[in-house]
Amino acid sequence: MESDQLLAHKQAFKTLTASPKFRQMNKSKWPKPFSRMARPRVQATDLIPVSDAHCVLFMWRGGEELMDRSFYGHLLWTLPQGDLYPLLEFHYHPSHKGVHCKMPSETTIDYRNRLLPGAPELNLKSSRIFDPRVTDDRSALIVLFCRATGITISNEQNGYREAKKSGHILAIAESQLAVGKAQFERANYYYTWKTVVFDARNLRSLIGSVLH
Repeated sequence: MESDQLLAHKQAFKTLTASPKFRQMNKSKWPKPFSRMARPRVQATDLIPVSDAHCVLFMWRGGEELMDRSFYGHLLWTLPQGDLYPLLEFHYHPSHKGVHCKMPSETTIDYRNRLLPGAPELNLKSSRIFDPRVTDDRSALIVLFCRATGITISNEQNGYREAKKSGHILAIAESQLAVGKAQFERANYYYTWKTVVFDARNLRSLIGSVLH
């Protein structure tokens, strides 16, 4: 895949709208290539849509010692035929390398429904050690993954629900065309209380009008 193609996927509008939920992996419940990764100590999320053409999947592997544990994040391009094309693999191993990722950049290999063996690898900066078994540390790794893949995190609404607090989430988009008609309309039903188009001249009155 050419570098400009990967960049276009990173720049595409993508949103993670809820805290990922992990569960014990079962080979029959996950598509290739992830079905082959099911192990007793491995937990994973379902495929989580982040756009009309992209989804993510996270998994972590437990162990008796910190150095035996690991965390993985996958950004996938969902092809029209239902195939999954990997765009980025995010790895965290406390025992070696720390945070790093793989991308199919400048390769001619067809990675459809595969992981990324032999793909170029890039180290990512991190200032601390994470424990994949700890929920807060997994959340921090998911934030790093989203930064690397250009995914916006919008889970404030779920935080309010869990804390039983009232509140409103107002989403302001550059235009309906910029984010995609389906994403713009879907946000009103699932993600936010109100979605509006940005207007620099009338921003203050715009916010006031929808909040009161």
